[in-house]
Amino acid sequence: MNNLSHPTAVTAAQAIITDLHITDPAHIEIEKIAAVRNAFVKEGFIRGSTARLVREGSVAFITIDEGIREDGKKRFAIAHELGHFELHNIKNQIAYCTDEMFLDWYKSLPEEPEANAFAAELLMPVQIFKKYCKGSRPSFDEIRDLAEVFQTTLTATAIRYVDYALHPCVLVVSENKIVKWLHWKADFPYRIIKKGTKIGEYSCAYDFFTKGEVPPKPESVSGDTWLEDCRFGRNLVLYEHAVPLPFYNTVLSLIWVHEN
Repeated sequence: MNNLSHPTAVTAAQAIITDLHITDPAHIEIEKIAAVRNAFVKEGFIRGSTARLVREGSVAFITIDEGIREDGKKRFAIAHELGHFELHNIKNQIAYCTDEMFLDWYKSLPEEPEANAFAAELLMPVQIFKKYCKGSRPSFDEIRDLAEVFQTTLTATAIRYVDYALHPCVLVVSENKIVKWLHWKADFPYRIIKKGTKIGEYSCAYDFFTKGEVPPKPESVSGDTWLEDCRFGRNLVLYEHAVPLPFYNTVLSLIWVHEN
């Protein structure tokens, strides 16, 4: 599943990028963009939430938790709330969003994934983002570089990267040794294990949950570690590059097929 599942959200963000003649990542000044759209941003204390949107007719006020220190997270929260304002047109609206909503792109209700897809397109416009995806082999090293260029979070950038990387790959997000959610593009040739499945003990992600650390570079793993169909899995070698998010007890695993 990928962000292209939310075409209305993507189209709305692209329209803003086009209207503002944005052609470079440095021009994506999210607070100024929000103000142009009649959504005004401030920081303040919010109990139990990361961001809040209050709409009064055609005007909105976005409050971002003053405790957020990471610029990428702050920018994504603003863009996410702006997505609610642009997409979910309720005359008088109050929306509270948490870290969990920004991490989980596949809620049963559509509003949060739509706001995430809008934010991703607004902060990492496809026509600009694709120009920066130059690596022939997937890597979190390249994803970190992209996150720095676009001033976005590692998770949001990894999701975007999977959509437009030159080599087919999958992002698997695991928590407490269980697959929490996955992100892939249709050109990935094999079926990855499903959400809710316990991860394989020979995966790099498993190392974090048992040893508290992961290999610093991509590692080769047996295909049946991550593939659903063991008939193919036993005969394939995959690469896995894992990055832990200790605060969330979560691991991001970037997975692709060993070309040799």
